[in-house]
Amino acid sequence: RIKDLLRRCLTKDVHDRLDGIANVRIEIRLALTEPATLTPVGVGSAAQSPLWRRAIPWSIAVVAVIVAGIAGWRVTRSGAVMPVQMQRFSIDLPEGTILPTGVGTDFAISPDGQSLVYVAAGPSEKRLYLQRLDEFEATPIPGTEGAEMPFFSPDGQWVAFGDKGRSQLKRVPLSGGESFTLCNQCEAGFWGDDGSIVFDWDGSLWRIPEVGSSPELIAEPNPDRGVPRMSRPVLLPGGQAVLFEIGFLQFGGVGVLSLENDEVIVVSTDGSDPLYSSTGHILFARGNTLFAVPFDIKNFKVTEPAVPVLQGVRVENGGALQAKVSRDGLLVYAPASAAMGTQLVWVDRDGNVESVLDEQRQLFYAPRISPDGKKVVVQINDGGDSNIWIHESGTFRLLTTDGVSANPIWTPDGSGVAFSSSSAGSFAIQWTTADGTSEVKTLLLSEYPVLPAVWSPESYQLVFQEDSPNPNLFVADVRDGGSRTAFLETDFSEHSATLSHSGKWLAYVSNRSGSDEVYVRSFPGPGAEHVISRGGGMQPVWGPDDTDTELFYRGYDVGFLRVASLQTEPFQVLSWKVVFPARDFWGGVGHAQYDIHPDGQRFLMMNMQDPDGIRPKIHVILNWSEELKRQVPTKK
Repeated sequence: RIKDLLRRCLTKDVHDRLDGIANVRIEIRLALTEPATLTPVGVGSAAQSPLWRRAIPWSIAVVAVIVAGIAGWRVTRSGAVMPVQMQRFSIDLPEGTILPTGVGTDFAISPDGQSLVYVAAGPSEKRLYLQRLDEFEATPIPGTEGAEMPFFSPDGQWVAFGDKGRSQLKRVPLSGGESFTLCNQCEAGFWGDDGSIVFDWDGSLWRIPEVGSSPELIAEPNPDRGVPRMSRPVLLPGGQAVLFEIGFLQFGGVGVLSLENDEVIVVSTDGSDPLYSSTGHILFARGNTLFAVPFDIKNFKVTEPAVPVLQGVRVENGGALQAKVSRDGLLVYAPASAAMGTQLVWVDRDGNVESVLDEQRQLFYAPRISPDGKKVVVQINDGGDSNIWIHESGTFRLLTTDGVSANPIWTPDGSGVAFSSSSAGSFAIQWTTADGTSEVKTLLLSEYPVLPAVWSPESYQLVFQEDSPNPNLFVADVRDGGSRTAFLETDFSEHSATLSHSGKWLAYVSNRSGSDEVYVRSFPGPGAEHVISRGGGMQPVWGPDDTDTELFYRGYDVGFLRVASLQTEPFQVLSWKVVFPARDFWGGVGHAQYDIHPDGQRFLMMNMQDPDGIRPKIHVILNWSEELKRQVPTKK
């Protein structure tokens, strides 16, 4: 009865809609006096109470919102319907699950605003759930285990998602059926009205047809135009322009690229994860606030400055905005915690957590402990700038000031720090002394983004990653002007390299098996390749002693920190075990987002959990587009 009532309240035809609040109250009272005949769906705590008893209170809350909306409608004598006011309600996730944090948005709203798909992570796995807004319960979508960053097809009948463990993009029908792979070396994107899907990979934008095929390159980075990387693309209506984030994981701003004449407009120099609203606005995140910019698609220009339109929206450490807007103006978002960013913490081998700082939370990235264990170098993203900081004796000290420095690593003796940068006019790896007394020196340049991985023990060989179309690993000799030799140059993606303390073994991640796994080779080679992880692995970190017997890594099973016990003569894996669950600690992508102390007993990690331990719900605002147009009018 409540389900029928929802439909009668939501019908678009005013002649078929309930015409008075009194009738709605009667229907609710009758529903409460008789049990509902609903079929259990297998999520939540169905065994604890009958489904109809759990569904009725939730549905009444939704009906109350809809009734309030009905009360807000005014019909003029001519029969015209005035706009409904904004109404809000929240959706609970299935019991025992959370919205995971990572590098992408956890949910998608269908173009008609009637269906929500979200990622929910439980104790042992994460998967997609479908919540139709005229139904009471979310249902798991089969075949989406490990899924992330979902997005809808234009007709709302399919949902595509990233399978990060396999670096694949897949699609699955909402009506039921098996998922199938669209492409490899692609993980998330945007489904355009013309049937094409655009996505980013290694800083460039690519396109594939919705049935899957070989990707077509549509745009490459151009540092000369202020676009060092392009990520998180959104096709604008008409398909002739694409909205994108400038950079990646650095809050580098938002741009629009014309696919007709290759013109680029920088919409914002700081911000992340842009969206487009059918009201004619570009939306993006800055801090934990949603901003809006009026954009004239026909004339390809921004017509007014950015205006904040909604505060308290959750934005991940890497810039992912947890918000989506449907074509008919429904806004869905996850609320921000009281303290944004992450907190640097020590975690011992039993999983006990101790703060490094007194509740200080920043957008930290890639923390590294100095060889003597007394200092930490870390990247901090702030207001669109990315700089390197040194933490020592309870205080932070700024090491770089160019706003484009990232991915720091220590030299073996702890006297210097190498980092990636684009301040030299192209992609570079640079170096300076840790005390900041030396000028910054460029070690090598590249046409592609380059990330320092690890130094050899002698401090003259630098292993680095180059993010060409297939990221590969190289070794540069800094004594010889940065001359390079390939360590691994294949048709696959190799990255996240780390050298054992003896300097004899290099661990790295490769997708040569069809999914990301951790491998080890002798250094500097040649030698056989040994697979370390099982069922997916990323972000390897060697144990702190020179016996090379421990290799830590993070798995894809909702974030456990694991350790492989090794024997090197001959090389073999003796055992694997879980160290502790790591889903509360930010993982990001690429190289390790944690480090191990020289004492071997504690790890430096980035805690994502709110200080009060509260996990956010999903908030829904009906008719939000009217409020957006009121706050930020577009020029006619």
